[in-house]
Amino acid sequence: MKDTSKKSYRFGIYNVRFYPVQFVFVVPLPTVLGGIEAFMAPFSTTVWTTLFLCCVTITLICACARVEKNAWKVSENMVQDFLNVTSILFGQVSGTTLKMFGNKKWLAKIMLTIWFLGGGYTIIDNLYTGSIFSFMTAIQAPKVPPTFQMLVKDSEIRIITMASFHFDESANLSPFSTLRSLLIPAYLELFNKQPNYIDMLNHLSKKIMFVPIFFSYKLWQSFIRNVTQFKSIQYEHEILDTKSIFAVMDDSEDLKYCYGALKWSDSRLIIKAKEDTPFVDIRLAVGNANYLLPIFVKPMGLLLSSGLAKRWNELYDLYSILKDMRGHNSSNYKKYFSKVMYNVRDPVTFHESDPVSFESMKDIFVLCGTILLLAALIICYECTHFIGSYFTKDWNTLYSRIRLSFTLRLAIVRRMWTAVICSFVQVRTNLNNIICNASSLYLRWIDQFLIYLHARL
Repeated sequence: MKDTSKKSYRFGIYNVRFYPVQFVFVVPLPTVLGGIEAFMAPFSTTVWTTLFLCCVTITLICACARVEKNAWKVSENMVQDFLNVTSILFGQVSGTTLKMFGNKKWLAKIMLTIWFLGGGYTIIDNLYTGSIFSFMTAIQAPKVPPTFQMLVKDSEIRIITMASFHFDESANLSPFSTLRSLLIPAYLELFNKQPNYIDMLNHLSKKIMFVPIFFSYKLWQSFIRNVTQFKSIQYEHEILDTKSIFAVMDDSEDLKYCYGALKWSDSRLIIKAKEDTPFVDIRLAVGNANYLLPIFVKPMGLLLSSGLAKRWNELYDLYSILKDMRGHNSSNYKKYFSKVMYNVRDPVTFHESDPVSFESMKDIFVLCGTILLLAALIICYECTHFIGSYFTKDWNTLYSRIRLSFTLRLAIVRRMWTAVICSFVQVRTNLNNIICNASSLYLRWIDQFLIYLHARL
């Protein structure tokens, strides 16, 4: 007898959708390069290292071309030659340029010709000078890994995934990550005989941080608020610092929702990746296979083929993003609305017309000021040393001359006072005593001052 207690269902497929798993980079808004970094930006580290090695090589050739036995003199000449070679590279030539090679004039002509044309004219005057102003005024987007493999293996960028699912919606359980708990295990089982691919998937699973923001509206609002305000994101003992660059990886349907919300907030720069991931999320829309199924399937097919269904989905996504923006930041809702509805693009600006900011030159000013201060201190030291040497050399002669000069001046003063008040015998005696005491005290002060001056110098 057939058991009819359990009902059997037949399902029909309305449509099948393929959503490739993509990723975007969330980076801070770029600013103009400042300091020494702006002056080093036109060339890569390899180019600067090569130029430095060329300067050192030419300096060693100059040292070998000279005949010098004194080690101290050789070191001093090498430092001066290195400065001359570097000055030639940047277009500054002195009168001692040809003297670097000693009597080797043919060697000097060959080396200087190559260095002037190759280093000074081609590399610095054309390539470096032609691009330095652009690097000091233009705003460049930060560099991000261009491929999925470089993101997973060759970078330290954390990855956030948001899509979630439930095994049993009736049970009060936490959601599971679609990427970490469903797609990655399926691909590990499918490609278990490819160790390189398995290793990449394991790296990806360790770098993923799951935040089910679509599962709860509060989590979604908290995620947008923390990202726009550069606050950390925390979920289940995992923490992500939003001040640095991080990636968001999800299927294209969920990713575009997050992409639109972050893009229109104007707080971060969103960079789309140049390639997709190897994962694909396949979703089926099914219904009961009864007599009503063809009635719904045919109109749905017409809507899909005409493009109306796609347009309705776009409007729905647009409305959802605007609704979230209004709830998150109602003061700027009009600006968001006008940007989205009219597809407003940012004006194209040519940063080369902007003046160079003080922030870009601040480190150079500090470096020049430090060098000038050091030069001033050296000059003061040399002047003090010269004055001290002069006074130490002729100190006895100078000391006797100063004392003799003051003694003669005091004797003249005493004679003048004696001649003026010679008629007053008693007064003259008292004044002579006062003048003698003052003269002795004055000479004692002069001796102490000269001794102190000699000690200081």
